[in-house]
Amino acid sequence: MKTLFFAVNQSQYRYFRFLSAQSRGESGVLYARRSWILSWGALKALDLTVFPPIIERKLIELMARGRARSSWSRACYRWLFYLMGIAAYLRYWQPIEESGAAVLAVWNGSFFRQAIACAIAEKLALRCEFFENGLLPGTTTLDGKGVNFANSVPRDPAFYAARPPAGAVPRELVPRAARYPSKFALKATPLPSRYVFVAFQLDHDTQITHFSPWIRNMEHLFAVVTAVFAQESPGFDLVFKEHPSAIKDYPAIYRLIERSPACTC
Repeated sequence: MKTLFFAVNQSQYRYFRFLSAQSRGESGVLYARRSWILSWGALKALDLTVFPPIIERKLIELMARGRARSSWSRACYRWLFYLMGIAAYLRYWQPIEESGAAVLAVWNGSFFRQAIACAIAEKLALRCEFFENGLLPGTTTLDGKGVNFANSVPRDPAFYAARPPAGAVPRELVPRAARYPSKFALKATPLPSRYVFVAFQLDHDTQITHFSPWIRNMEHLFAVVTAVFAQESPGFDLVFKEHPSAIKDYPAIYRLIERSPACTC
């Protein structure tokens, strides 16, 4: 059974090439940036119904990044992504079909180009496998259903209660290096003796844009947590931590924290 790894950038290409080289079975790597030939034969298999949900998810991501805020700009982006989606479908169809693979492996699967590749795989009756960063440093998750909330991890607590302990729990946390170190250089503050730790996510992460029908962004998360905290008065302080890959600043949150002795950022 052959696996075709689908890469959209250099880091994925290097990683998937490494996995392919180490694989015991037959495999190959398709690098999207090098697949520019349009397959006009794919027009016969082109399914226009796959694009609207993919495009809407992309628009939600853009809005979370502070772009496409007006209805006019969203309309322009929508048509642009529609054309890009058709072109990508025609670019990826032939190399995926001719690979002879039975499995298409992608990173995340929810992003624009990966979602189109997965739509092609479904048309060609290929099984999809989804990669994503693991929960611990230096690890990767691989799931046959999806990633984040779409994964195949059981939701029944009994499943976990029945599992034997996995071994010793690490005694220390490994800090994740900040993508923009200067953003966090002056933010080290002493921790209170008793506190509830609240970790921020990126506003444009798929956990928020695709799988969070309640919390819209980190400003909303801050408002909800502080409101509940004020009502309950649990005797703990709140410690908020921005995502290490964040470039966005939260000036309104910073001002509120400065005026609240029970909050730290």
